[in-house]
Amino acid sequence: MKKKLAEFCSKMSDADALNFEQYLGLLLKWNRTYNLTAINDPIDIYEKHFADSDVPLQFIPEAARLVDIGTGAGFPGIPIKILRKDVQVTLIEATEKKVNFCEHVIRELGLKDISVVKGRAEDNKVMKKVGMFDVVISRATLKLPEYVRIGVKYLKNNGLLNAMLGSSWSDELDAALEEIKKRGMKLSKVHEYLLPVSQSKRAILVFQKR
Repeated sequence: MKKKLAEFCSKMSDADALNFEQYLGLLLKWNRTYNLTAINDPIDIYEKHFADSDVPLQFIPEAARLVDIGTGAGFPGIPIKILRKDVQVTLIEATEKKVNFCEHVIRELGLKDISVVKGRAEDNKVMKKVGMFDVVISRATLKLPEYVRIGVKYLKNNGLLNAMLGSSWSDELDAALEEIKKRGMKLSKVHEYLLPVSQSKRAILVFQKR
């Protein structure tokens, strides 16, 4: 494993490392049948799914209630739960095979205070079912204006909306400025970073509901 990726793994406990190893095995196994993610190489999965999901931890308050919109195969919500036992996590996903996979991972890893809801985040029935959160997060699932419009409805007052974006984040921000203002959101932090192996550029934009 590449040196910088090994550094990511070395920061976690043996139990957490084992959870990620098991998560990897389940993802590779299910992916052969269900095509959950286009990424199949174990190194790429550790970098682009696991290590990338570690970055927003610094923007999640202690004991927060968090919702991951459009989680797919569980990113970033399941890695966040593995690394932050204090955070209560809800995953929202519309695709049944991905919901089933996330539920299987949660059972196999014995994770607590994490649940999966099948549905679309913009559905009012889903909103009513899951309630309000301290943190909303999503990883490039929706265009930023739509994400802000939908995500703010899940936020408590002063809650945080974390958007995980690629290298064109500034263009996405420009396109979302009107929606951000309309929804009473304030951009409080832009955190740019590089993935540990490919050095691909990423950014997390943190908005606060005023």
